[in-house]
Amino acid sequence: MYTRNGQKDKFREYTLLSIEASKKINLVIGIANGYSGLAASVYEENKKDPVTIKKALEYQRLGVAACERIRDSLSLIIHYQNFGLYFTALNITDSANYFLEKSKSLIDATGSENDNMSYYYLKGALYKKMKSYTAALQAFNSSIDYAEKYGAHTYTIRVWKAMMELYRETGDYKNALTYYEMYKEYTDSVRDKQNFAKATDIQNKYEREKKDNEIYRLNEEQKLAQASRRQLVIYLVAALVVLIALGFLSFLLLKNIRERKAAYNRLEEKSIQIQEQAIQLSKQARLIAQFQSQMNPHFVFNVLHNIQGLVISGEQDKARGQIQALAQLMRKTFANADKDDIPLKEEISYLQKYVEFEKTAIDKKLDFEVQINKEAEEALIPPMMIQPFVENAIKHAQLTTVQNPYIHVLIEIENNLLSISVKDNGMGIRKDESGIDRLSHSMSVIKSRIELIFQEKNKPVNENLFSVKTVPEIDTGTLVKFYLPLNLPY
Repeated sequence: MYTRNGQKDKFREYTLLSIEASKKINLVIGIANGYSGLAASVYEENKKDPVTIKKALEYQRLGVAACERIRDSLSLIIHYQNFGLYFTALNITDSANYFLEKSKSLIDATGSENDNMSYYYLKGALYKKMKSYTAALQAFNSSIDYAEKYGAHTYTIRVWKAMMELYRETGDYKNALTYYEMYKEYTDSVRDKQNFAKATDIQNKYEREKKDNEIYRLNEEQKLAQASRRQLVIYLVAALVVLIALGFLSFLLLKNIRERKAAYNRLEEKSIQIQEQAIQLSKQARLIAQFQSQMNPHFVFNVLHNIQGLVISGEQDKARGQIQALAQLMRKTFANADKDDIPLKEEISYLQKYVEFEKTAIDKKLDFEVQINKEAEEALIPPMMIQPFVENAIKHAQLTTVQNPYIHVLIEIENNLLSISVKDNGMGIRKDESGIDRLSHSMSVIKSRIELIFQEKNKPVNENLFSVKTVPEIDTGTLVKFYLPLNLPY
């Protein structure tokens, strides 16, 4: 409303309040849309002032950061295209092209073809800025093709105007005039439609006044009718007495029916109990999925933090290698994200790739060994069950301060359960720290996840399913041991 009325300060004031409210309830999409709206408002204020455009970019970056947190691909398409618009206005063409291509990748990935209209329009504007006029015309024509495909006539007009300016800039005044006339013809027709709409509005107001008068007349008639209805009240009271008597008789009859239904109700209660158990199992399954979805972002955050450190320290080659390795890990992570269980060998292969990835941050040679007893080799395991403990050892065990650092994983079958142990020879866990004295968030999530898996399988849950030992209970390092229900493919 404030935007339509030109009250930009009010719009920004209430948008900032909306963003703060969204932050309090963790409504990430509200935060993203709020910052994007602020960016657009600032940009529209002065599209040629570099200071104003840079301020719009600051808001846009906050919006993109929020969108990337929830991986909202459709919203990111718009945010990246806004980046392209602002960087084009600043004549920073390489950055503009980078973000436009990021939006194109998401358009192709999501199948959101209608967003190609804005992509090709902005691409044409960028080429025009770079004076690559042939490429600009090709992009503008592609934008028109998509606009006509999806019936977005106003977008076609916008592109006509841009093409008119392009031809005028290149000295092709004939084509510039052609597109000007097309643009003007459409805008004139829109103006005529607006005038028609005003006339229609006046007619509608007249019709509403007629209806109001009719309503008044009907209200007066209704008052007369109400006076007549009051005369009926006496008759209704008498009828009510009769109904009460009938109601009492009905009560006696219903009481007899309820007694006959008692046996049926007991059976129905049994059915409800079974349904409640099914609902509980469904809730447990959703909780397991929720815990698993919490682990992957935690892992990715830590990895990106490592890469950021390499970039800051100037180790560009190593950072590029880490990014390539991260891509392989992410493909594996996304491939397993929706699976309840994967083969144990596949989990171990993922662990080995992860450790190789992390070794670049450790100056000393790290001995990583996985031992699987033969009877456990064919077992299935939920994805990302072991990785958080290996990651915790690498990040927190101070392995760089000890001689011959190692992390050993032992997987075997104990009492018809799958036993998994992760042992390192680091400095151990200090007893003055919280959690199970210093378990990371991912490890505590794993513990809850283990309990839910046992509940889902109708297996007893006890404290021995998850344990952590450290110095002085053991000579060196930390030993994490946990159990899972044995799950074989046959």
